[in-house]
Amino acid sequence: MSHTYTNILIHALFSTKDRQPSLSPEIRDETFRYLGGTINALGGQSLLVNGPRDHVHMLFLHPRTPSIADLMEKVKANSSG
Repeated sequence: MSHTYTNILIHALFSTKDRQPSLSPEIRDETFRYLGGTINALGGQSLLVNGPRDHVHMLFLHPRTPSIADLMEKVKANSSG
């Protein structure tokens, strides 16, 4: 019986629109929790989400599917709302 295991860690970084410092302290924690929850809902495992006011760092275990590009597209689309 064959098994396939993956353990792919991704460090993703993306900035706010026009690199504006829009992640104020009032919304940062909620935003980071939301982003981590989005990764988890898409089958990954969020390990760390943090960053200053103008960009976000995310460390997560990549799920088998979707591709990294598709996953980040969904994360960024959800976060902009």
